[in-house]
Amino acid sequence: MNDTGSDKAQPVLKRAVLYARFSPRPVQVRCAKCGQTRTVQASAVVDAAKEAVQCQQLGCEGLALTLPALESCEFQVAEYRRWCAREGWENCGEFLEKAVSGSDELKNRPVFFDAISACRRGITLVAWKMDRLFRDSEEAMIVLGDCQRRGIEVVSITEPASNNEGGVGKLVRNILLIIADFNREMGNARIRAHMLRYQANGRRMSACPPYGWMVDPADNRRLAEHPDEQRLIRAICDMRAAGASLLEIKHVLRKHREHHRNGSQVWPDRLLVSILKRVDDLK
Repeated sequence: MNDTGSDKAQPVLKRAVLYARFSPRPVQVRCAKCGQTRTVQASAVVDAAKEAVQCQQLGCEGLALTLPALESCEFQVAEYRRWCAREGWENCGEFLEKAVSGSDELKNRPVFFDAISACRRGITLVAWKMDRLFRDSEEAMIVLGDCQRRGIEVVSITEPASNNEGGVGKLVRNILLIIADFNREMGNARIRAHMLRYQANGRRMSACPPYGWMVDPADNRRLAEHPDEQRLIRAICDMRAAGASLLEIKHVLRKHREHHRNGSQVWPDRLLVSILKRVDDLK
């Protein structure tokens, strides 16, 4: 006689690969007692709930307003484990990518590719939010399409509406990816605006000064105008204002044997566009 109890189908345990990414960034905190505001680095926040920052104002014993965990990798993984235990999922691996921006190209994110490679048909890639995986909607469509062909699900534990099958889930996913893409572009624009403002005030922001500038001989932390390059910038802007095309500007520069920084008389379009855009941004 067969044992009917042993013939009962056992529930299939879902399997998950957990991916966490966090890009450290400074945050502003304000003391609840004295009102002093200061900047702290958020990368050290590993508590699963909150961190209190001691006020450094002389004679003040107040605590700054508490900071959220800011989605650090440790915080994400702790939440993943609780989520897997609650939902009955098997943890098949944890992949933590620290100090990496979502705006970095995918080829520069090896841990992300390790997480994707660890997934097989029937294994789900779990993320905190969709923007932890992608900040570029075009790259996202390529990777998600590849995952779908391989039978790999992608789940966001804080955005359940994006996990639904069918048109609604796909629509929500696409909206979230577009928002992540927009936030990346806005972040890049803010960084560029800050750099331009600092450089306009003579502050050196990179090892290689922008065209038209050189390292100040008296202070290597600051920039000084490069006389010859500034002369050429004015000439390029005058020609452009008069309606000259990039090809015509290059022809004039070559005719007068003008060299750019590397000593060549061949002026690439991207260099001329960069010069004109920079002048326009600094107006």
